[in-house]
Amino acid sequence: MPNPILLIHGVGSGFKNDTKVKNILDTDREVLLYDYSCVLESSKWQYLFPEFLIKRLSIIQQYEDYTEDVFSYFLDPTIRQRAVTNLYQHLQDMKNGSVTIIAHSLGSVLVWDLLQNKKFNTKELPIDNIIFTGSPLYLNIVWFLSTRKKVPFHITSIKGGQDPICFYGKRTRPFDIEVFGESIKHEPHGYLAHLNLANDRLNIF
Repeated sequence: MPNPILLIHGVGSGFKNDTKVKNILDTDREVLLYDYSCVLESSKWQYLFPEFLIKRLSIIQQYEDYTEDVFSYFLDPTIRQRAVTNLYQHLQDMKNGSVTIIAHSLGSVLVWDLLQNKKFNTKELPIDNIIFTGSPLYLNIVWFLSTRKKVPFHITSIKGGQDPICFYGKRTRPFDIEVFGESIKHEPHGYLAHLNLANDRLNIF
């Protein structure tokens, strides 16, 4: 089926292993899942920092499913580059028409990093639209650590009114459209359901 939708998960369980999410979107297009968790799991970020710092970070072990992915991506530059490279190669290999990317949470940072990477000619990738949901790019620290050149693709960002990750207050980013969902928390399924409502108005996928 041509022109698929590619879902890219965030941290933790997200929707990376949940094929049911493919049925949430009200679309006739094929919905595919992209899983980069195996790259994050190969990280050795713990060996990059002194033991006292690792112990300090251990105070948030109750969120281990999430922090392991976050630390792997942001603290291990080799893993970050490998994740970006793998996504680029995956998109290059897609032969069934242009793709709409829906990237949740950390997945949106991965896509943003790819678009900012000078190593790759992203203009040639078969992308017709990009949608971010619950993006931590709204967090000042993440934005500060990110490259911010103009990208060659249209980006729509969905911000949740009850999602602390994307800080829905006055912070704005240079995305083409920002859609506000007052009742959305960080849970990805809620974002996907809201996308159906936004799509009725904006025709974003």
